Amino acid sequence: MEPIVRLLARDRLIRILQAYISVKLPDRIGKISVLDVGCGNGFILRECINIGADFNACMGIDLDENLIAEAKTKSPAGFKYHCQRLEEFAADGLKFDIIITSGFFAYFDNHHMKSISLILKNMLNPNGLMITSNYDKDWLKLDNGQLRGLNYSIDGIRAFDFSQNELSQLLGAEFKHLSQHPHLISGDKLNKFSELFNNPSKYSAYESLLDSNAVKATTYLDVYAPC
Repeated sequence: MEPIVRLLARDRLIRILQAYISVKLPDRIGKISVLDVGCGNGFILRECINIGADFNACMGIDLDENLIAEAKTKSPAGFKYHCQRLEEFAADGLKFDIIITSGFFAYFDNHHMKSISLILKNMLNPNGLMITSNYDKDWLKLDNGQLRGLNYSIDGIRAFDFSQNELSQLLGAEFKHLSQHPHLISGDKLNKFSELFNNPSKYSAYESLLDSNAVKATTYLDVYAPC
């Protein structure tokens, strides 16, 4: 079972994507192709079938062999997972309607962002979308009842933590920024609003809290289209 906060983050991303699909890609519903870069165990990618993705056009890549193996066992037939670097995978020339890069960019410094963004742009269909999560420098995590900051050995080395608008500036040559949405709250806010995390019937109240901007989010979702 995934942690509640992780599930909330996934579901928030999926709902934002669903809203865009209904407007930008209505003719593709049921045929949408999706690439999840840094897919982990595929728990985001699997949800895409509920918003119009084609079972046979869902692909994920990650460098962790164990996570890729787990993703393959948990996903429906037709899903494809590859333990590859993005540059290697891109060499096949595949195109996608949606690319998910949740947390992916935090592993690269400014120098590498230009080449990475060009690769991603070239993998998107003309009307495609890219959605990404953006980690704030004040990010904290509730771990076994205790709040902590980033632990590189547990959370993975993040070469760069982007400020709220910096990511859009770095991607600006290849992508136009469509919108930004508060994604998660954490830190002491996790304790203050813990009832919203632990009661599924209150998830909508949690989303309303995010959308109201009454509480500053810790992470943001950014949606981009290729220039």
